[in-house]
Amino acid sequence: MKLYSQKQIVLGSVLGGPLNGAFLLFENFRNLNDIQKGATALLSGFTLLVAYLFIAYSIPERYTNGLGFVFEALNAGIATLAFTNFMKTEVDQHEANKLPFYSNWRVAGITAVNVGLFIAVLYVFFQFNTTPFDAELYDQKIAQFEQNEEIAVSTFSLLDSVSNEGILIYINQKAMPALQHNEELVKELNYIQFLPQELIDQNALLSQINFKRKESLQLMQDYLISGVDNIDAFNQKQEEIDALIEQVNNLY
Repeated sequence: MKLYSQKQIVLGSVLGGPLNGAFLLFENFRNLNDIQKGATALLSGFTLLVAYLFIAYSIPERYTNGLGFVFEALNAGIATLAFTNFMKTEVDQHEANKLPFYSNWRVAGITAVNVGLFIAVLYVFFQFNTTPFDAELYDQKIAQFEQNEEIAVSTFSLLDSVSNEGILIYINQKAMPALQHNEELVKELNYIQFLPQELIDQNALLSQINFKRKESLQLMQDYLISGVDNIDAFNQKQEEIDALIEQVNNLY
């Protein structure tokens, strides 16, 4: 009779996922004549895998960075806990009796097969399950963003017809609140699930445009209040905004 060591089971769980580790545990339980615990291990591994997929599929993409490392750490911890609590004594006795263990090549082969099957299932799943994002909601928020942008840009049309005090009032009461609203809108856009990559990129550019628009209005405020000579900085900011707008247009 052969068994897998704790190291092999934990490594198999990390490299091949919870179902792979569960299969290695199952084989140990089967060889130890405890099929019931083996079946429980397989069911637990499958359940954990489904939970991981649900979490990865449900949360926004920007939060998935590092998620794989979290899952691997959980796999290692769960495999260690299962081994220690349910078979460590038997495996230690097996080793003490100098009985054989399965080879690392067998673990690698089983892991490769399980990973291959998992990738194939994912491929089929994503081929036939394309969940659309809420395009109507996205378009509504983009329309609001554009309206707020128009309010902010309208500040420049006041320069030849409104007093400095009137322009400052407009900036404080209309333009800046509109840009603050746009900052919130970009956050809301990023919370919409299943966004295509080009829209994720667009959101990032819109955020930069809005930030630089606020900076340009702050420069205008400084000029109107103190008469500071910041025309070069203002023009530079406008050129940066125009370049970002061009990047947005080039996404499509």
